[in-house]
Amino acid sequence: MALSDPAPTPPSGRFTPASLRRRLAAIGLRWRLVAWVAVVVLICTGITFVAVYRGTGTQLRHQIDQELAGAGILTRAHGGEQLAVRQCRRGLAVG
Repeated sequence: MALSDPAPTPPSGRFTPASLRRRLAAIGLRWRLVAWVAVVVLICTGITFVAVYRGTGTQLRHQIDQELAGAGILTRAHGGEQLAVRQCRRGLAVG
């Protein structure tokens, strides 16, 4: 059997560990390295996305809090933040 030929599958159609090893050996080092690099790039991209997404959400919440405080809506007096949040949600639900 030549290296470029795919490894035969068992009659049941399932892969056994031995057939998987033969198939991986037939793929070649270059393509295995390509696969590993692709996996590492995808994992790093995912981690970066999560970090940026969380950071952006935190910045956005902070900016909204600052603007609400500047408009006098968000105050700590008389039950403060919770009351203001309920009023804003009620106002958003009505409007």
